[in-house]
Amino acid sequence: MSEAAQGGDTTRLRQSGETAKAEASATADQARQAAGQVAGTAVDQAKAVAGETRQQVGAVTHDLRSRAMNEVEEQTRRAAGSLHQWPMAARVPHSAHRPRRWLA
Repeated sequence: MSEAAQGGDTTRLRQSGETAKAEASATADQARQAAGQVAGTAVDQAKAVAGETRQQVGAVTHDLRSRAMNEVEEQTRRAAGSLHQWPMAARVPHSAHRPRRWLA
């Protein structure tokens, strides 16, 4: 092979290498941009999920609090009703019926 042919091959190889390098660099830049977009989307989705979770927890908390308060009110009404049905003697402690001798 002549020196001219080898020189041409070397030039073409160098140009091919530079082209490949430029394409690889462009591809890497595109991959970085895509990764940044994916990361941004993931962050946005995580924020949306966290916000929805907060809303659901708030709703459940409110519901449980309401149920607990309703149960307390119902139990209080039942206890009051039971107390009103007891005879007066049963409501007063036994010691209250005895005269206090130490006062005399």
